[in-house]
Amino acid sequence: MALTEKLTITHIELTTTKPEIAIREFRTAAEAAKAAAQTILTTVIHNPEARIMFPTGNTQIPIYEELVLLAQDTQVDFSKIHAFQLDEYVGVTPEDKESFTGFLRTRVYDPLHIPHQQRHEIHGMAPDVEIEAKRYNDEIKKQPIDLVILGIGPNGHIGFNEPNTPFESETHIATLTQDTLSRDQDRGQQLHTHAYTAGIANILEAKQILIVGFGKNKGELFDKAFNASPSIACPASALQNVSHRVTAIMDTPAAAVVHAGKQNK
Repeated sequence: MALTEKLTITHIELTTTKPEIAIREFRTAAEAAKAAAQTILTTVIHNPEARIMFPTGNTQIPIYEELVLLAQDTQVDFSKIHAFQLDEYVGVTPEDKESFTGFLRTRVYDPLHIPHQQRHEIHGMAPDVEIEAKRYNDEIKKQPIDLVILGIGPNGHIGFNEPNTPFESETHIATLTQDTLSRDQDRGQQLHTHAYTAGIANILEAKQILIVGFGKNKGELFDKAFNASPSIACPASALQNVSHRVTAIMDTPAAAVVHAGKQNK
């Protein structure tokens, strides 16, 4: 028998499954906020000079309150970290009540004693917005961010990366959508139509990404972001492309929607 007749060819089909975004579920929003704060604290314990990008918004308030308490109780030193802000409205000063810079100074930077020279802030009143966006982007890209903290917006936005923002985008000026403007109006805010934001590419380059949300409505947004294919129609879905570096912390009402959506997929 010829050698070729003795050989059999076995076809092995290899399939690769992209790892899923890790979901940490907690019974209540308060418990989830504490877990998020502990994640931030742990990052600083392991790397006292960590570069951390902080968001603003109602979801973050209990997280930052817990973080300050934890830092005080454990005496973990935040004075060597480099703090970045995720976004800022165009045309505001830090003293404006809607300013994200002012929000972070009051709730994060000052209570944690982060030195002024290690606060990387966006200048909302910069005379040339394009130059300011480039300046801030250069600051971000000097070294990789160790931890980006995110919420998720009413149309699936992360930062102010609104729907149809390319996943390759870097720091830029975003035109806010009606969904975002309506949310701000519901909060009683003065409306700002444009904002600086770190781009999706800046976010995805971080070594670790933490996204947090509480309640059924946030769960519906997470469902679209995590259980459908990545699409620029839902900016947060870009996180699937670096899922091994993403952790989502949510309460049970939010997680229940995500789990149900996965089962129905």
